[in-house]
Amino acid sequence: MPKLTVKPSLQAYAETRAQEVVNKFSHIRPNGKRTAYEENIGLNSVQVSNTPKEAAKVLLDEFIYHDQASNWAHRKSLLSKANKTIGVGFAFEAKPGMATQGNKYPDYLGDRIAVDLQTH
Repeated sequence: MPKLTVKPSLQAYAETRAQEVVNKFSHIRPNGKRTAYEENIGLNSVQVSNTPKEAAKVLLDEFIYHDQASNWAHRKSLLSKANKTIGVGFAFEAKPGMATQGNKYPDYLGDRIAVDLQTH
């Protein structure tokens, strides 16, 4: 995996994007424009007892090891040697049991991750 440097402005952007995709899961921003960076977004449900770090690890593992549904696009993006900087944002749904992919489970909390990458 290439060594990536956290860029504060990209980190802030990813945190904003994670909050945005809680409301609408899309690479299109609320203003109707595409994201400004190469982006990987994911959603999942984690047990309420999971920490944000544990939940993020689950989603990143999905991107790297179980990404066949997207033709390995997330994996290719994250492992690309062209990328130099990264920002990772993570957000939870407001309360447990909210609909995530049409399911409602009171012991699970929907989460979103946004990973934004730059080549410089």
